[in-house]
Amino acid sequence: MIKLKISNPNETIEFAEHAELGTISVINIYSSAVQNKNALCSTDNGNCSTFCFPIPSGRVCGCENGVELKKGSSTDCSNIITCPMEFEHGRVVSPPCTGKIGQRCDYECTESGYKKNDLIPSITCTASGKWSRHTHCLCQRIP
Repeated sequence: MIKLKISNPNETIEFAEHAELGTISVINIYSSAVQNKNALCSTDNGNCSTFCFPIPSGRVCGCENGVELKKGSSTDCSNIITCPMEFEHGRVVSPPCTGKIGQRCDYECTESGYKKNDLIPSITCTASGKWSRHTHCLCQRIP
């Protein structure tokens, strides 16, 4: 299953690769005559920090398995697992990457004398909060 961003259809997230999302037990399909195309979730993810689910009366925010909404908040998840944006000799290019689980991100080497590893064009944030490649391999010393 793939999630497409309405604002940037080229940015996708492949849910099938993410065990933390659990298993799909039900898929509901709504007619455009019933669901408003301009639902709250279509704009800025409905102000939800992780998941936005449209419902007839508006929207409900949700979090990944094992994470709950912060006390007193209906939009922000607590203890969200993210990958670090900076690492030895480099950093993740942001925006649009925020280091959330499942995001594939570009990176750059920030220290002089180091260059990006040509064999690793991008990295993906895993469910453990670590990048898919060892960060010490991303920026190589220029000989």
